[in-house]
Formats: sequence, C-alpha cells, structure tokens
Amino acid sequence: MDDEIDLLMKGLREQWPDLDVTSIALAGRIARLSIHLGEIAAAVFVPEGISLGESDVLAALWRTGPPYELSPSRLLASVTISSGGMTGRLDRLEHAGLVTRRPDPDDRRGVLVRLTDEGERLTAQLIHNYLTEQSRFLSVLTPAEAERLERSLRKLMHAARDSQRGNAETDGRGVAPAATSRRRSRR
Repeated sequence: MDDEIDLLMKGLREQWPDLDVTSIALAGRIARLSIHLGEIAAAVFVPEGISLGESDVLAALWRTGPPYELSPSRLLASVTISSGGMTGRLDRLEHAGLVTRRPDPDDRRGVLVRLTDEGERLTAQLIHNYLTEQSRFLSVLTPAEAERLERSLRKLMHAARDSQRGNAETDGRGVAPAATSRRRSRR
C-alpha cells in the first residue's frame, strides 16, 4: 500500500536514478508521524483548554511526584521552551487554577511552582488519555518491532543531540562564530 512518501520517492528516483534518496523517505515519514502524534496530543489536551506547551509544563511537574513542585529553572530544564515562554505558560496555568507559585523557603529570591489538587487530577487524567491514544495508534507494531524502532529512534536522537552540540561551536557550516563575525566586519 503506497503512501504520499512512496509517491515522492518514485518521482525522485525517476528524476535522479543514481541518487540514494533513502534519507528523504526516512525523514519524511518521521516528520509525518511527528505531525500525527502532535494531532493525537492536541485531541487530548486542547479540548480541556490546555495548549501542547502547557501540557509539557504540567507533565514535567506531574512526573516529579508529590508534592509536584519544581523551581522555574528546574522546570525549564525539563521542557524545550525559552524562559519567556515559560513565564507565559505559568501565568496561564496559574490563572486556570492548575498551578501555584510560592516563595522558595531555601532561596529568598526564588519561587517554586506546584500543581494544585485540580492540576494534579487533571494532569493525571490527561496523561492517561494521551498514553491510551498513543498506544492505540502504535498497536499496529508488534512488541519486537516497537522495541527495534525505539532503539533506532534513540540512536537518531543521540546523533541529533551530538550534531547540535557540534553546531553550537560553529555556525552550522563548520565555521567558528569568531571567523564568521570577522568575515562580516570586513564587508
């Protein structure tokens, strides 16, 4: 059964028969699956008035276990957003009565973010619903297929992380930032 990626691959192979286009098939399918998994998450969280980014924050707090509390910096380290983005999400979640912020007794300048009872209850239910929907979608894989896929995806994630670390030291083209700025200043 052909899908849209198969059709794309067919066209590419006809145009460039000598070129290995396997990477496009893999990347295209990963991208399409990412979109679909995002749609599954949105179907669970958005009807409850929770954005996907806010669900990330709630889940990070919930994973810590009772008392479901973290400092904003530890919370920020467990999600993939900027500190400004975190502030906005916390404001919305606090306004919705799902989190509270209180002074950190161990740091006069710090605060702690905690799930409220309603936040804990709702988050647990939404995570359960989300995992149920994900499991339903992934049930087309045998346990052995799922395990192999998970190992392969982990390997790709490590490669991506290592690549990002390398690019942090360059401008993404292998050129150090200092060399790039010198080149720009000469123009």
